[in-house]
Formats: sequence, structure tokens, C-alpha cells
Amino acid sequence: MNNLKKVALGLVVMLMAFGFSAFTNETTERYVYKNTSDLNINDVSSWELESNLPTSTCENSFELPCVIEISEPLADFLQNHNTASSIIGSYAIVSTKDSE
Repeated sequence: MNNLKKVALGLVVMLMAFGFSAFTNETTERYVYKNTSDLNINDVSSWELESNLPTSTCENSFELPCVIEISEPLADFLQNHNTASSIIGSYAIVSTKDSE
């Protein structure tokens, strides 16, 4: 009976370690806002993966987001942050740019 408890405890510890490690392998992606105004800022088609573009140049003017870095799907992020100010004020903002 004592050995059974040790085996069960060992299994529980292994499962917990595996479960916690599943949360630490989170991948993030960077997206660049392609437009020059806040029109359609919450539309997924207004954003492009940074890896698909040359190095982005951002002015850091705080008018529009330029680059964001997120670990959730872009559509989910934009649903919760659907204005320029809410994106700029979010955890995901990397850089900003001027509007035209």
C-alpha cells in the first residue's frame, strides 16, 4: 500500500509538471498596422505579420499603433481592442506611428 501511494504521488507530480510546462511554451507574433488612419483598425486585413514585411519604420508618435506583439489570435485581440487608443494602451504595443 505504501508503494502504491508513492507511485500515485509520483504520477501526480509528473502530471502537474507537464501541465504547467504547457503554459510556458507560449509563442508570440508581431503584426504591423498597414493603414495610415484608424479606419478599419479592428479589421484583421489591416494588419500583416511582421515577418512578411521588411523591417518596419515607426515614428513613435502615439497617434496610431505600428507594431503589436501578441500571443492570442489577432481577431481575438482586435475584438477586445477595437480602437487606436485601446491598442496603444494595451500590453501588446511595441511601437506607434503618425497618421496621414
